[in-house]
Amino acid sequence: MKKTSTIVILLVLLTLLFGYFSYKRHFYYFGNTGKCITVWKRVGGKCYIIPNKYYGFSEPDNFVEVSNLSNITFYWSKELPEKFIVRNEGYEFNIISKKEKNNIFLKYDDNKEYYRSLLYLKEAKEHNDVKSNTEILNISIREPYATDKKGKKL
Repeated sequence: MKKTSTIVILLVLLTLLFGYFSYKRHFYYFGNTGKCITVWKRVGGKCYIIPNKYYGFSEPDNFVEVSNLSNITFYWSKELPEKFIVRNEGYEFNIISKKEKNNIFLKYDDNKEYYRSLLYLKEAKEHNDVKSNTEILNISIREPYATDKKGKKL
C-alpha cells in the first residue's frame, strides 16, 4: 500500500513539473493601456501569442502561432482599440482564428501603407517612431523578453 501511494505521488509530481515546464507563459503589457498579450511557449518548438492573460490548457480561439526562435512585433493603437497589428521580423507566423469575424490580429504586410500611416509619425525613420496613441511590443520569443516603444526591456 505504501509503495503504491509513493508511486502515485511521484507520478503526480512529475506530471506537475512537466506541465510547468511545457506550458511556460509570459505576459506583456502595451504601456499603460491595460492591454496585454500572453506568450505561451509550447513543447515542440511552437509558441502561441494570445490576447489578454491566458491560463487555459487547450488551444485558444484567437492566437498567433510562431516558432520558439522568432522575433515578432505587435502594435496597439487607439485608432483600432480592439485589434492588434502583427509585423513579421524575418520569421513566418500564422494568425489562427476559429471564428472568422472575431479575428483580432491583423497582418501589417496585408496593408502596409494604411498601417504605416495609422501607426507611425510622418517623419518616422526608426522602427519605434510611432505616434503617441500607439504602443509597440518587440518580442524575442527565444530569450524571452520584450521591449516597448522607448526600447525599454520589459
